[in-house]
Amino acid sequence: MPPCGDGFLLTLGMELMRHTSVGLFGFVVLFLSLVPCSARNTEYAADFFSYSWKNNKIDWKNKLRIEGFYSKNARMLCNDNNNPDGLDKTTYEKFQFDIKPQHTLYSADHDSESLVIRLGIRFKGVFGAPESGAKTGMTTIKDLEEVGGLHRHAISVYVPILRLLEFDISLNDLLRMQWEGKHRFSCGIFPFSVGRGISLGDAYATMPELVGYDPAASVDQYAPGFKFTGQLGHADTLNYDLYIGILDNKAESFEVVNDHVYGQMYGKRWDQARGFGVLNYVVAGRVRFTPFDDAGRTLCVEPYALFNDHREQRIEVIGDASSKLGTLGVATEGVLGSWEFGFDGALNVGKQYVRGLDRNVVRKELISVKDGDGNMVDGIIRETYTKVLVGSSSGKGASYSKSNQKLVDSDVSFVSEDGSLAGLNGAEILDPSTGNPSGLFNAKDRFRDPYENTFGGSMFVLDASYQFNSPNIKLAVGGGLATGDENPNRDLDELNDSVIDGTYNGFIGLQELYSGERVRSSFILSGKGRIPRITSYSRWYIQELANTFPQQISRFNNLMFVGTALWYDTQLCSSRWQVNPNILFFWQNHATRIPDLSQGIPSEKYAHNFLGTEMNVYIDGWVMPGLKFFLVSGIFMPGTHFEDIKGLPLSKAERAFLNYRDRTGNDALAERVPVVGADTAYFIDAGVEYEF
Repeated sequence: MPPCGDGFLLTLGMELMRHTSVGLFGFVVLFLSLVPCSARNTEYAADFFSYSWKNNKIDWKNKLRIEGFYSKNARMLCNDNNNPDGLDKTTYEKFQFDIKPQHTLYSADHDSESLVIRLGIRFKGVFGAPESGAKTGMTTIKDLEEVGGLHRHAISVYVPILRLLEFDISLNDLLRMQWEGKHRFSCGIFPFSVGRGISLGDAYATMPELVGYDPAASVDQYAPGFKFTGQLGHADTLNYDLYIGILDNKAESFEVVNDHVYGQMYGKRWDQARGFGVLNYVVAGRVRFTPFDDAGRTLCVEPYALFNDHREQRIEVIGDASSKLGTLGVATEGVLGSWEFGFDGALNVGKQYVRGLDRNVVRKELISVKDGDGNMVDGIIRETYTKVLVGSSSGKGASYSKSNQKLVDSDVSFVSEDGSLAGLNGAEILDPSTGNPSGLFNAKDRFRDPYENTFGGSMFVLDASYQFNSPNIKLAVGGGLATGDENPNRDLDELNDSVIDGTYNGFIGLQELYSGERVRSSFILSGKGRIPRITSYSRWYIQELANTFPQQISRFNNLMFVGTALWYDTQLCSSRWQVNPNILFFWQNHATRIPDLSQGIPSEKYAHNFLGTEMNVYIDGWVMPGLKFFLVSGIFMPGTHFEDIKGLPLSKAERAFLNYRDRTGNDALAERVPVVGADTAYFIDAGVEYEF
């Protein structure tokens, strides 16, 4: 036990802070010197409110978290991006307040909870930036024949979020059945995951930034669904869960069912309505087998399976693809004396069906024309086609007109959903009434014929730890692999080269938010908001569009890692403190080619697979009942992969988003824009969490 004297700690902390190499450690020691030595039972606090009457009970718990965050180079790994103030720095202070009341109805006859209603409401926001907390959905504007202006609006006040609403009832009590095991039914909005939450997690709606202390706390809302759970037998040896989640519903109203969104698809020119039954749902089941659970000896084996039917995915436009994804996996957790170990592995099966697409749409553009005196007049706005051209297949967009529209529709009017029009790419359009050339040409990439992608990805993670008796130290090692592949829905070498039947070998997880168990990552794992892993380039990477899987993503996909961690627990002045440093090394599983920035296409050279090294430390201190201080800091040192690809700019879509407030008329592509670098990134996140 270290000495408890405040004077000793204060002196030690101030001395350590004199040296920059141990400045952070010195800060921690200095902070510990201010912790009161009178705290007792520091990890748990009593409920904020608890009241019982007859067979009813109401419990009410709250959690408040306030934290501050600073990062440098965490997005693009570029030190200054040609800006002396730096373009890759962020800082914020934010709060998160969760209210968690619960009502329980007990059954004396069955000695069980007959009915439980759980509610979770969240208030959150960034200090000084309330609009960052909640935004409206994305929508478009139709102006004449052009549909564009994709936008959303911020809500500039702090708003409550319904995070959890669960109705959980005992089927034994409801049906008055004397079953051998206990069975329950739940519905509403509640968390559910299988294994370690990689194949299927509960990250349904998340905060935009996930770098930092606790990625799981970033889940703002759980998915709506239904669940059956129970025991197979009288003991707790064999349990099951059957879950149905509704991830997206496009059948909830007359307007949505009849929304004209499919007009660009083959066979849908005169039948553009969405139609009924467009749902994105997941069905998952698991069995938990616990053959033994004794003191110092535990084993739990969890085989699981899931099926996701996503009927309206977006590759280039809304609804141009659908998929049926299946995942089969098994997870284990065990304890054997001082050893702990765990494993989760899964593989994907299924297919993605990509519909035939006419990429031609109407847009507005500025042109120059001659007036009656032969002078050029600039700034004339006209509507043109994007993939129907004048004069040749490399000419300018033809003007929109009613007569031209008949020619534009002539080839796609009667094609079937499984038809083929790609042979007309680059060809002149013939007048359907006379059969004569019209002077209008299809662009070389106007039509995309239907095709299929087969899913074949897989992943596994495993880790183990050993608990030393004295001092209270635990050493852990871990590693994992998620397969990767080129995106079959992006052209890489030449136009339309992705339009073939193929297998996508990258692993696809749903609502995944995995950052490690015994060895934890604060940078690379868990994807969204973390350091980007740029792993696939389209032929015209400057024209990238929104995608739905299969694609190269920044979560647990195309990744290999190994790491080690140390867990140190100590009692300091009647407060419990835990320090957890981690070091991890990351590689790509599937090598990707280096883009040719002058041509916008991949070169024949492949980037190295080594992504880099991450070092981080988590510090938690329970200093009063329910009160916890935390600090997490991480450093990422890019590897040879980022050295190979540095200089790659943001995509056109990303730059357009950053440029939407510009009123000067300056071309965003000519501006100085952030690029990928290979500089060291770091962040620090510190705060307080109070449960009451």
